Amino acid sequence: MTTTEIIISLVLALVVGLFLKMFDNEITRVTSILRENLFKFLVLSGIITIMLFK
Repeated sequence: MTTTEIIISLVLALVVGLFLKMFDNEITRVTSILRENLFKFLVLSGIITIMLFK
């Protein structure tokens, strides 16, 4: 690795870190919503599967 590549990767890491920090609250909110809905979806699909195979 050359010095330029190291500097570029450091800057990229910094930018990605800042980006994630900015969107951290949004990501947390979205993932919690997805988790809740995923559970409901799994329960629903389980019920439908049971009804289909009866």
